[in-house]
Amino acid sequence: MDFWPHIQTLQHSHNTAARLHALEQIQAQGYTSLIYHLLKVLQLSHNVPVRTAICDAIIYLFRQNTAPRPLYQTLNDCEISVSDIDFFEVTFDRSRLTYLLMICSLNCNGYVREKAVRKLGEMVNDKALPFLLHRLADWAKPVRQAAETAVIAYLHAGRAKAFIMCLPALEELQQVERADLTGIRSIILDYLTGSARSVSVDLFRRLPVKHRLLLARHLAESNVHRNELLMFMDDRCPLVRQVAVTHMALLLPEDISGLLKDKSPHIRLAVLRKLHQQDPGFSLIPFVADPAAGVREFARYYLAGADIDFVAIYLDGLQQQQQLVGSLNGMAEMNARHHAGRITPFLQHNILRVAKAAFSALKKLNDSLCYDYCIEHMDHPAPGMRRTILDHLANGANDKVLQLAREHYLNGTAELKLSMLRFFSRIGGWKVAADLMLGTIDSDRRIRDYSMSALQQWRNKATALYATLPAADRERALSILRFATEMHDQHPYFPNNPLQGLDFYFR
Repeated sequence: MDFWPHIQTLQHSHNTAARLHALEQIQAQGYTSLIYHLLKVLQLSHNVPVRTAICDAIIYLFRQNTAPRPLYQTLNDCEISVSDIDFFEVTFDRSRLTYLLMICSLNCNGYVREKAVRKLGEMVNDKALPFLLHRLADWAKPVRQAAETAVIAYLHAGRAKAFIMCLPALEELQQVERADLTGIRSIILDYLTGSARSVSVDLFRRLPVKHRLLLARHLAESNVHRNELLMFMDDRCPLVRQVAVTHMALLLPEDISGLLKDKSPHIRLAVLRKLHQQDPGFSLIPFVADPAAGVREFARYYLAGADIDFVAIYLDGLQQQQQLVGSLNGMAEMNARHHAGRITPFLQHNILRVAKAAFSALKKLNDSLCYDYCIEHMDHPAPGMRRTILDHLANGANDKVLQLAREHYLNGTAELKLSMLRFFSRIGGWKVAADLMLGTIDSDRRIRDYSMSALQQWRNKATALYATLPAADRERALSILRFATEMHDQHPYFPNNPLQGLDFYFR
C-alpha cells in the first residue's frame, strides 16, 4: 500500500477529519519505518487532537517490534534534536513520553541518545529497560555512563522481573567488544541471585525456556540450595534439568536416582559419568539395556573387562519383558545373529516404539526374516509401522513387491492407498508411472491431490531415467494412460488434465 498520500495529507492539509482518517489508515496497515515521517509531522503539528493521534500512531507502529536491535536499524536516522525531547516532555503524558524517549534512545545523534537515556533512568519504566541495556554498549562513552547510571537506578527500584526478562539481551551484549560490560553484568546478576533471589525463584516456573535456562545457570553459580536444584529437576526443559546435574554433590541419593530415570538420555549419561568418576565401582549393569544407545555404549565400555555376557543380559530382559527397547537394540549392537528368532515375537508388540526397535534389530541380524515379515505386513494397521516396512521394501522393490502393493491399493482403505502411493513415489522409475496415473482418478480427493503432486515429481525425474522400459510395462502404462485420460475428460477433477503430455515419455 502507498502511504505517501496519507503522509502528504498530514503535512499539508488543515482538515482535521482528513488528517485523522489518514492516521487511521497508517495505523491499520502501516509499518515501523513510517515513524520517520510521523515524527516530522508530530513536531510541526499544533492541533492537539491530531498531535495526540499522531503520537498514538507512532506508539502503535513502534510496538509492532519492540526489540532494540532491529528497531535501531529502522529508526536511527529519524530527525530528532535535543530540544525535541524537551518538547515531548512538556506536551505528552508520562506513558506516551516513555515510548518517545525509547525511540530517541535509538537516534544517530549521541546527544539525543544521552538525554533520552537520562530521562528514561528518571522514569523507571520496565518497558524501557531493554533499551537502556542496549545503550550500555553504545560507542559514545557519555551514553554508556548515562545508561549504567539509569540501570543502577532500576536496580534500586527493585525491578527484578524486568531484569530477568532482559537476561538474553544481557548475554548478547557480552559479545560487543567496544565496551566491557563485566562490571555492570556482575552487579545485575548479584542482585538477581542475592537480594532478589526469592523473587527470581518465585517467577522461575512462569518464565520462557531461554530465560529459565539462563536464570538457572546464574542461580546455580551462586550458593545454590537443594530445593532450587529440585526445582530445576522438575523443569520440562532438559537443558534446565542439566543444570542440576552439574551440582549433583548437593543432592540426596533419592534425588540422584530420579536423575538416573530422567527422560533425556543426555542427562542420564551425564549422571552416570559423574557417578563413575566419583566411584569406579558403581554398578553399570542396569544401564547395559538403557533405551539410549549412548548410555548402553558407556556401560558396555566400562564393563568390557568384567567378563560379562551382554547378550545373556539382553535375552533375559526380553524374557522378563523389561527394558525391551534397549534389549532389542542391544541384541543388534552385539550382532547376536543366532538369536534373531527371539526378536520376531516383538514385531507384534502393542507399543509401537518396541515394535520398531524389534524391526530395526531384525533388519540388522537377519535380513531374510525381516523381508518375509515386510512382505506379509505391507498393510500393517499402524501407520508408523507400515511406513517403516514400506521404506525398507522400497530400497530393493521387485516385481513381486510391486504387484502386492498394487493389490493393496485396489482393495485397501483410503489411508492404505495413500501409503501405497507414497511407496510407488519413493521407488520411482518407469514401472510406477501407471500406478500414479490411476491415483489421479480415485474417488477420494486426498488421493487425487497426492497423486498429481507425485506424478509431477515423477515428470521432473523422468529425464534422468536412462534404462529402457520393457515392452509389457510400456503397454500397461499406455493402456492406463488412455483409460485415465478418458476419465479426466468425463470428470474434470482438476482445472487442467495432469496427464497431458505424458504419452511423450512412453513412445
